[in-house]
Amino acid sequence: MRTGAKRPGSVRPFPAVAVVVLVLCTVCVFLPGGLFRFSWIKTVFALLACIAAMWVRPVGRLPRLLKVLVLAGAVCFVLASALSPDPVQALVGRWPRYEGVVVLGAYLGCLWAGARILPGSTGTHRALVTWAGAAALVLAVPAVLELAGFRPLGGGAGDRPGGLLGNATDEGAVGAMLLALLLPPAVRERRPLAVAGLAAAATTVAASGSRAAYAGAAVAVVIVGAVSWRSWTGPQRRTVLVASGAIGAALAAALAVPAVGARLLNSSTVEGRWLLWGESLRLAADHLLAGVGPSRFVDVLPAYHDAEWAAQVGTGFPPDAPHLWVLQAATSGGLLILVPALGCAVVALVFGVRSIAGAGSPAEKAVQASLLGAVVAYGVVLLTAFTTPGTAPLAFFLVGGLVGQRLPVNRPKGPRNRAASADVPRTPPVLVRWIAAFAAVAALAQAVPATIAEWPMKAGTDLVAQGKIVPADEGFSSAAALRPWDADTPMLAAQAFAASASEGNTQAGEQAVRWARRALAQYPDSLESQLALAVGLNATHQEGVARVVLDRAIRAAPNNAELYTQRAIASFQQGDVASSLTDAHHAAELNPTRAEPWQLLADIYERTGNTPEAQTARQNAQARR
Repeated sequence: MRTGAKRPGSVRPFPAVAVVVLVLCTVCVFLPGGLFRFSWIKTVFALLACIAAMWVRPVGRLPRLLKVLVLAGAVCFVLASALSPDPVQALVGRWPRYEGVVVLGAYLGCLWAGARILPGSTGTHRALVTWAGAAALVLAVPAVLELAGFRPLGGGAGDRPGGLLGNATDEGAVGAMLLALLLPPAVRERRPLAVAGLAAAATTVAASGSRAAYAGAAVAVVIVGAVSWRSWTGPQRRTVLVASGAIGAALAAALAVPAVGARLLNSSTVEGRWLLWGESLRLAADHLLAGVGPSRFVDVLPAYHDAEWAAQVGTGFPPDAPHLWVLQAATSGGLLILVPALGCAVVALVFGVRSIAGAGSPAEKAVQASLLGAVVAYGVVLLTAFTTPGTAPLAFFLVGGLVGQRLPVNRPKGPRNRAASADVPRTPPVLVRWIAAFAAVAALAQAVPATIAEWPMKAGTDLVAQGKIVPADEGFSSAAALRPWDADTPMLAAQAFAASASEGNTQAGEQAVRWARRALAQYPDSLESQLALAVGLNATHQEGVARVVLDRAIRAAPNNAELYTQRAIASFQQGDVASSLTDAHHAAELNPTRAEPWQLLADIYERTGNTPEAQTARQNAQARR
């Protein structure tokens, strides 16, 4: 036999490692100088990983049942999109996660890639551990710096950190997955990179300050330990106990940091999550069969907000997902999407447990346990969070490796091997592979320009803040040309101009009106675009039109304090003092922590000569600043 000859069914080392590296890049890369730096660029790398996996000789495949469920889910997603009021935006996705056909396709492509290259391949898994350790070290650097109060990636001192994921919970979720992957090799082999990566992953989880990530990491350690404990030697068990103690110490040390401790011990986020889940559940119950349509949650949920939500949460950061994956599926597509999604989760878990039970050696069982621990950790995080391009590609890739079934090794032809060789799956036709490659390249044709558009979006936003309206408009126009399918590019432009218009810049108000109308032409139900339009109309003295817009918006979101504030401004500019006072007082009641409604009341009272009331309102405004 020739030296270095490849066994049939083995994976070519370089292409398989390339897929692993590209998948792990999705958790590390970001777009410097972009407006939103953590979405499209990660999707691009996920798509590149899928394309690379097409040309790797497979060692595994997805179970047939899971493939059927995934295909059914994809069909149901398209059907739910077709049934929604705006099928185009449902299919392409909306800001900031853009989870439409391209992004969700990248997630599923990573699932397929994991099943294709990971099952039973010792070399590929070793590469996964090596690069996971490197990724953990890369992630830990900004996490530690942000824990110390620095902001190497930008942001204010009071902003919640997120490192290379842009979100603290996402950062913690990835840290928990990497911790699960690195724990067995760090214990069994004590490989330096695995040990260092394990410490870095634990540090990242601790720095995130995410309760869900802490829970996910703890569950991952329990799963890995429960499966592997009997196969570990005495020294290895002591190493596990020491490592677990070190991880616990890191979490405890993080609690000593005021910002992290405040996040963990703050009950307002828990109360807000309960409110969000309750309202999301009512929304899902009202749209049981097909949901409200993919990507419409952010505009439909405000109709379910009550006075308690307005007082505790407010309108500053409207949620675009229920922060619970089951409700995310139910609200997006009702039973159409929820049933296959639940089926996929249950089947993946069953196949994952079976893969551990059927492992042929303690080392193989440890590998499968690490994959199961990582996947379950991600599932725990999704009980209070949502999928994103920063976390989902890695998670789906690991699910594929966990549930993937090894392909039989080709056997020589002969009478005794004829039956066995009949079970060996044939390589897909070249045409099928080229169609899949074309689909992935077509997805890149959307994802790459969308990524590039983040630069002129950031430039436009900065120029508006500087009062340079004309060049800002040019920047947003360049971004819109790169993303003509996206209704949220003009919406974001309208919001940027509206912020300047609210401070008295009439030229910015004109641009806010123009961009908001453009956004509403593409997506008429966007509440954020309607609000930006109203602000622009008020700034350009079109109060009558503004009131019509706001009346419609208030019917859709009857407890949104900002809408009442803008309608109060429009009414006062029209000379309708009574209506303006009513709306301003209602805005102050809905969101008692905000200073703006009280400042507006102070201005109205002062201009109408009611000095005592103006003074009282001004004091209330000062107390809330």
